[in-house]
Amino acid sequence: MKPFLTVILLFTSLLFYGQHTPNEFKKFRIASAAETCSFKEDGVPQKFTYTAYYDRNGNDTAYYHDELCIYRKIYTLDENNRIAMLIMYDKDGKEREKTEYTYEANGDYSTKSYHKLFDAVTIKWFDKTDRLLKEQRDEETTLIYDYNSKGQLIQVKTKPGPNSKGEIEHLKYTYNNKGQRIKEQSLGTYPWVKTLFYDAKGMLTKTITTGKEAGVAYTNTNTYQYTFWK
Repeated sequence: MKPFLTVILLFTSLLFYGQHTPNEFKKFRIASAAETCSFKEDGVPQKFTYTAYYDRNGNDTAYYHDELCIYRKIYTLDENNRIAMLIMYDKDGKEREKTEYTYEANGDYSTKSYHKLFDAVTIKWFDKTDRLLKEQRDEETTLIYDYNSKGQLIQVKTKPGPNSKGEIEHLKYTYNNKGQRIKEQSLGTYPWVKTLFYDAKGMLTKTITTGKEAGVAYTNTNTYQYTFWK
């Protein structure tokens, strides 16, 4: 896996495993979050910007690579004003993924996503506080999410099936006394360490990721800028 792909995966981790949940995006009134990724590929400096856009409820609605739209999302709500379904469209307006939500009486819920491009199904289980507890990517790959007594995510680990031969994910997270995530470490198939930095308001401003791929060490530096709902 090239460092460029690693960068994309790291931004995905910001969106789904990151410091801020949809409720926190709503609390901070974040309208967009732009990540500028700086790294070297085959010794040549590279820089790209990825921008995620959010609605007033903290749900991501679009994702751009520089000026290129990667996807857009449309949410459908149920009679209780909860998300019932979301559909992801590609830059050409074609349906790329559909996710259905199922809610339990105690507030816990699950999502089932159908990925047209990969012909795959992903199921996720959440508690009533929106913490992701478990993720099943296929019949042989399950991810387990562990939290500490403060409700902070401290580990994500692959639970392989009996016939699993895929990549292993094992992520660990460290926090400071302000409750901010300051370190992420991958102990799985692709090892790396990411250090996170924040401003005085508690907003993520920079990450530095170091690792080694195909025996070659690399360092990725990502910076973040935000716009806010008025």
